[in-house]
Amino acid sequence: MITFPMNKENKIKEWNTICRIAHNNNFSTNIIKELKNRIEQNKTHQKPKDNKEWVTFMYYTPQIRKITNIFKHTGIRIAFRSNNNIQRIIRHKENIRTEQYNRSGI
Repeated sequence: MITFPMNKENKIKEWNTICRIAHNNNFSTNIIKELKNRIEQNKTHQKPKDNKEWVTFMYYTPQIRKITNIFKHTGIRIAFRSNNNIQRIIRHKENIRTEQYNRSGI
């Protein structure tokens, strides 16, 4: 209810539904109110998102790491990737099949 974009009227209806369900299951409404308050407080105290951009470099040699250290104090984050990955190693090679009657032999 807190995190979904709803208008005030729908939030009130949802809150009443939650309270009714809690009451029907023998939960104290105080516990539900405390949980709601904690969730709302956590939502307001969240850290702002980091607006740094990510850039990937192919990791060939240790010199690449030295070059990327230049970018440490900028708004760019560095990620390394390798050219040697599982997809490349296990790549399915195409079987070139010829038509049944175009094969040589008997």
